Amino acid sequence: MTTTTCRCCGETKLSGVLDLGVMPLADRLVPANERDAPEPRYPLAVVYCPNCGLVQLTHAVPAEELFCQDYPYYSSFSPQLLEHAREHALSLVDGRKLDSSSFVVELASNDGYLLRNFVERGIPVLGIDPAQGPAAAAEQVGVPTLCRFFTLEEARSIAESHGRADVIIANNVLAHVADQRDFVAAIAAMLIWLAFRALRIRNKIVKWGSVGLATVWAVAAVLLSGLAIAGQLKLQSRSAPIPQVNVAGTADRVQRGRAIANSFCEACHAGELSGGLDIGEHFPISVGSFSSANLTPAGRISRWSDGEIFRAIRNSIDADGRWMIIMSYTNACNLSDDDISALIAYIRSRPAAGEETAQPPDRLNLLGMLLLGAGMLPGPRPVSVNAITAPPKGPTAQYGEYILSYQDCRACHGLDLTGGTQGQIGPVGPGLTAVKEWKLEQFVSTLRTGTNPSGHRLGKEMPWQVIGRMDDDELAAIYEYLLRLPESQSSAAR
Repeated sequence: MTTTTCRCCGETKLSGVLDLGVMPLADRLVPANERDAPEPRYPLAVVYCPNCGLVQLTHAVPAEELFCQDYPYYSSFSPQLLEHAREHALSLVDGRKLDSSSFVVELASNDGYLLRNFVERGIPVLGIDPAQGPAAAAEQVGVPTLCRFFTLEEARSIAESHGRADVIIANNVLAHVADQRDFVAAIAAMLIWLAFRALRIRNKIVKWGSVGLATVWAVAAVLLSGLAIAGQLKLQSRSAPIPQVNVAGTADRVQRGRAIANSFCEACHAGELSGGLDIGEHFPISVGSFSSANLTPAGRISRWSDGEIFRAIRNSIDADGRWMIIMSYTNACNLSDDDISALIAYIRSRPAAGEETAQPPDRLNLLGMLLLGAGMLPGPRPVSVNAITAPPKGPTAQYGEYILSYQDCRACHGLDLTGGTQGQIGPVGPGLTAVKEWKLEQFVSTLRTGTNPSGHRLGKEMPWQVIGRMDDDELAAIYEYLLRLPESQSSAAR
C-alpha cells in the first residue's frame, strides 16, 4: 500500500529523501529449492514530513508478508538482549511495585524474551505478536501469547477479558506499524481502564479519589486531544488556486517593488529581505516560533513560480500548500495586483543573501495548537480570488486609505486606528487622532526621525524606520486620511 500522507499527522506535502526503487524483503531467507523463483519486491522510498518531522517510507508492505510463518528473527538469539531484558523487567517490577495482582502486556513480544522474566516472579502477562514461529516459542517457555496484530479492536477485546494493564511495553515496534494512529489509539484504549480498576479498591477515600482523578484526567485528555486535532485540521485546511501570472521585470516595476519592500516588507523580512527574524517573540504569550522567510535567491522562494509567490502574498499559502500563519495576520493580502506584481519583479531582481529559512517557518507549539483549535488564536482571512486595483498615486486621502489597507498599523492601533485593545496579537498602540493637531511637516518628521512634535521617542515596537521610507506623496496621503478619523479615547501618540 502506497501512501501520500504522513503516517503521523496527515500532512499531504511530503519531501522525497531517497528512492531505492523496488527491493526484496530484508528478513526473507529464500530456501534453496526456491532460489530461482521470482522473489517479491516492493518500493523502497523514504520521505520527510515538514510538518511533524517524521521520516518514513511511502510504501507499506502487507503485514502478512512481513511477519510470515517462517519469520526468522528470534530475540532470544542475543545473550546481550536477554540480559538487557532481564534488567528492564526487574526495574519495572521494583519501580511499579508489580505483583501477582498486576498485569503486564507486551506488544510485538516475539519469543517471550522479556515477559518470561515477569512469569518467573508470578506476575500475569500477555504477549501479542503476529509471527507464528516466535509466538509458539513464547508459549513453550510459559508466556501466554496471542498470535495476532495489535489493533484498536484487539485492545478492546483484551481489556474486556483481562482488565486494565498496569504496564504496556512496546520495544522497537512503532517504526514497523503502518497505521500508527490506530496503534497509539489502541494503547490509549487499554490505559483508560484505570478508573474501572480503581473501583475495586476497598478504601473508600482512595477508591473514589482515584475514580475522581481518573475521570478528570480522562475528560481533560479527551478535550485537549480534541482541541489539538481541531487545530491540526485548521492548520491544514487552507487552499487557494495558483493564479496564472508571468511578471515582466521592467525597470519601473522593479522600482515600485523596491519602494514597497523598503517601506513594508523589511519590517519582518529584515534588510536585504534575507529574513530570519522570529516574529513570535513579539506575541503576548509564546504560541510557537515564526521565522520570516528569506525572499532572496538564497531562500526557497527562488524555486517558486510567479503565481505561487502571488498566492503567498494574496492568500498566505506557500508553494507546498501550507498555511503561512504570520503572513495571514498581516495586511499584505490587500496589496493591489499591480503592486504584488511589482514586488515579485523586485524579489526576482535581488542577489542572494543570508541563509535558507528552516522549514516550516511557522511552527505552532502545543499551546498554540490548542488555542487555534479552540478558536482563541485567529484563523486565516477568507481566500480572495478577486482583482484589487489601487487608486491613482498621490497625496490624497483616497490613496492614504489604500496604503493603510496593506500597512499593518491596525494590528497595534486598532481596526479604526483610534486605539488598540488588550488581548490583540500586536502591541497595544494609541489612537492616531492626535495627528490632527500636527502639521504635515511634523507628521513626516515623526516617521523619519522617530520623535514626535512633543519630543517623545516612539516605542521600539513602532517600525517607524521602515514606514518612514515612503516618499513624500505617500506620507502626505496617510496624513490626509488620518485627518478624517473620528475622535478616539486614546490620542496620545507614542
